[in-house]
Parts: sequence; C-alpha cells; structure tokens
Amino acid sequence: MFNKLGQMADMMRQAGQMREAMKQATESLARLKVTGEAGGGKVRVTITGKMEVDDVKIDPSLPGSVPVNELEGMIFYAVNDALTRVREQAAARMAEITGGVDVPGLDKLMGGGGQ
Repeated sequence: MFNKLGQMADMMRQAGQMREAMKQATESLARLKVTGEAGGGKVRVTITGKMEVDDVKIDPSLPGSVPVNELEGMIFYAVNDALTRVREQAAARMAEITGGVDVPGLDKLMGGGGQ
C-alpha cells in the first residue's frame, strides 16, 4: 500500500515538473522569431512562435522589376518557409522538454495538426 502511495506521489511530482516545463516552453516559444526567405533573400518574412507574422521585408528593387504574380509567389514561399522553420524549432524545443514523449495536442499548440 505504501509503495503505491509513493509511486502516486512520484507521478504527481513529475506531472508538476512537466507542467512547469511546458509553461516555460510556451513562454520561450512566444519569444521565438524565425525568418523565411524567397527569391534569394529578396523577400523575407519573420514569424513568431505564436505563428504570427512579425515582419515582412521586400528588396526595394523588386517592385516594378518583376510581375506582380511573381512577387506574390515569393511572399507566399517566404511565409511558408518561415512557418516550416518555426514549427521545426518549436518541435525541437518541445522534444527537449518532453524527452521525446508524444504529448497529445502538442502539435496543435505549435500550429500544426489542423487536420
């Protein structure tokens, strides 16, 4: 009986540690900023760990020198590049915290798994 109580106490302590680690990871992700690029770096989009666009930079030589649809395509690819990079970094940070254990719903927290 005491052995089971000890195991239960250990589980509770570990759950508390995991909650604190997740809180710290969430705060860390909120500060994360990742930049994606297209057109050889002429279009750059920065996305935060909250999956929000933080900044967009377009080389001043591009507008007027390329067709609008090409510029739109570069922006599209830069945004997707940044989203991919931020998801990869967020997943790596979370894997460090969880020790590689699959935590249900974690992919949604990081902006993925929308299916």
